[in-house]
Amino acid sequence: LLHKATTGELTTAWRKDAPKSTSTLDSVHGIREQLIEEKGTPKLKNPDKAEERDDLPSSWEIATVEEISYSTRYGTSEKCDYDFDGVPVLRIPNIQDGDITLDDLKFASSDADLSNIDPLEPGDFLLVRTNGSSDLIGRAAVVREVFDEPTYFASYLIRFRITPVDPLPRWVNFV
Repeated sequence: LLHKATTGELTTAWRKDAPKSTSTLDSVHGIREQLIEEKGTPKLKNPDKAEERDDLPSSWEIATVEEISYSTRYGTSEKCDYDFDGVPVLRIPNIQDGDITLDDLKFASSDADLSNIDPLEPGDFLLVRTNGSSDLIGRAAVVREVFDEPTYFASYLIRFRITPVDPLPRWVNFV
């Protein structure tokens, strides 16, 4: 019985008769396309596809970050400082070990124009895109919780809005 359970023999008939489910990526792509239409982000309509790999199990699905995101953009270039009285702006030092830390936080000035950028929200994937240190480029984190106040991000970061299919944002953060 143990042998049949571990080799799949116990579920052969069930697997044969079970309806074929759609793949996780098919679900992600459907929701992604819906969000692109609703939010109006046409530049992401035809992302590059991930290359097939022979070294992975055939049941695994592979995708680029762009394929699972419905929006992407650089952050604000507004000047920020510790003493300004505007909204918080996350920077490179706020991305640490796959987490967002609110230590060493700077703020935009109260008259900064941030109307062209949406504040961060849970599921947003932030990636350090440029810096003088190659050790910092590629550092990343996913916003896990709603911030206490609208919070933005600096231009040295890229924000990918990951399609909200659970557990996709958490998985991206783990990777």
